Amino acid sequence: MIKPDWNIFKSKFSDNPQFHFEWLCYLLFCNEHGKTTGVFRYKNQSAIETAPIVDGEDTVGWQAKFYGSALSDHKDDILKMLNRAKRDYPNITKIVFYTNSEWGQYRGKEPSGKKEIEEEANRLSITIEWRCGSYFESPFVVDENKKVCSHFFVESDNIFDLLNTLVSHTDRLLNKISESIDFNGRTVEIDRSNELSSINTSANRAAIISGEGGTGKTALIKSLYKNRDPHSAFYVFKATEFQSNKVEEILSGVSLDDFLAAHLGVDEKIVVIDSAEHLLSLENTDPFREFVAGLLESGWKVWLTTRNNYLNDLAFQFIEVYQCGYETISLTPLKLKELSELADEYNFDLPTDQKLIALISVPMYLKEYLRHYTENRSLDYFGFKNSLWPRVILNGNPERERVFINFCIHRTNSGRFFIPMDETSSNQTVIDSLISDGILGYESPHGYFVTHDLYEEWALEKRLESSFLGCAISSDFFDEIGKSLPVRRAFRKWLSEKLSQEDEEILSFISESLTSNSIEKIWLDETIVAILLSDHPGFFFNSYKDRLLGDHCSLLKKVCLLIRIGCKEVNTDIFEKIGLKNTLV
Repeated sequence: MIKPDWNIFKSKFSDNPQFHFEWLCYLLFCNEHGKTTGVFRYKNQSAIETAPIVDGEDTVGWQAKFYGSALSDHKDDILKMLNRAKRDYPNITKIVFYTNSEWGQYRGKEPSGKKEIEEEANRLSITIEWRCGSYFESPFVVDENKKVCSHFFVESDNIFDLLNTLVSHTDRLLNKISESIDFNGRTVEIDRSNELSSINTSANRAAIISGEGGTGKTALIKSLYKNRDPHSAFYVFKATEFQSNKVEEILSGVSLDDFLAAHLGVDEKIVVIDSAEHLLSLENTDPFREFVAGLLESGWKVWLTTRNNYLNDLAFQFIEVYQCGYETISLTPLKLKELSELADEYNFDLPTDQKLIALISVPMYLKEYLRHYTENRSLDYFGFKNSLWPRVILNGNPERERVFINFCIHRTNSGRFFIPMDETSSNQTVIDSLISDGILGYESPHGYFVTHDLYEEWALEKRLESSFLGCAISSDFFDEIGKSLPVRRAFRKWLSEKLSQEDEEILSFISESLTSNSIEKIWLDETIVAILLSDHPGFFFNSYKDRLLGDHCSLLKKVCLLIRIGCKEVNTDIFEKIGLKNTLV
């Protein structure tokens, strides 16, 4: 609901406030009396604004006056209007008089001007119905006619267009996200009731839903969205959409104040920032900070989804910047017991390869395992992983691979979520097939987007492997791949995979990367952090022992420094002790 503000009205329609006030009242009059196709009128209609209408036993006319002073100052004008109306429309029995002004009382007595007007109306057999300033604050106006209210009392004309767009945008982002897995005509359900309960019952305004790629963070959001209160406000943004210079750009030209004002009176208000790790690569974080601060101050809930590796950086934002505690909801891969119970219940066999079992404990990979169950059950970890790209992305068409990899590279280099149609320069048939398969999505007029981060990661890993095989020296490799946050994240996973295979070539690559003077410092740090955060650092440390301990342990000291900087975790247990837990309850 939007409370009418006549100062905004006068500012917005300073050229002719009377004309626009008449239009406002005309819309309200038509809506009240069910005149969806309008009411006939003549140019310069006499006495009243339109021809009278018949409503039951009454013949009703209406008048609208935008005054800058008390109604008592306009008594004579209103009396003349009554007499002209009766003269020109003898059958008229009621006049609805709209005005932004109010009658003033003196010591609780009815104003003499009001009494005189009503006595004259009674003499003329007319009932005058006052629609003064308080009428415009009634539920009929601010609730039932909220779209009308928005146009006349919100600085931005497109507030409701924005709200409708945000609802459609949220639907499209969540549309391709699966909450369950289909297998042999049955629906495999993964129980996330504990996590849903945690976030629904949290006393904190802020929550961070963390987990590795494919564990179902966005699927959890979709469940919450589907089960929301129908009268709530629930919007989902991708973090890359905040690559803007000001909040108004994020809100399609609507000011943050207008956006917040449009939701006054809504009990449950939620904004979700999906894939929030991308916030860390924003060149200008001020619009996002202003947006979140405004939401929190206005009673909104802010939920972020992120990869585990970036949880600490986002936690720092809430603690240091917003001075509020947050709830952490951790989505972990399925435990072996849970996976075994699903296998028994839905009658499928688990693979014998322990690494593959660990991989399919991630719901998205379990979905792919069951999709081609007959072929997958005999594969090992690397066989299964190597089958994903040909089945899901390539799909027998090399052009799909080329188009999708180029699309992902273009998107990560631009830092934007949407890629406009005129920037794809790709075979439209291929683009359409990727949309049909749920790999890409499209939203008019913004453009195309990747429906799931994992698909983009696969494309970037494919690009990394191609660059690794095609570049003679490591500096060329790093120059070719770029240094966007998604690329750096993909690099860490790719390097970890190489370490797990105990690939001798990767040791030479790492050695060259750590000693070369032509590689940017960021890649030296990324390489070391990737090793430290890898599940397989032993191969590197055992093979690189002498280099670590040589030169007065300079490299080892560098490693220790990066452990302290890039491999630390936030101790959330301390929140309550320092008074942050219930800051925004």
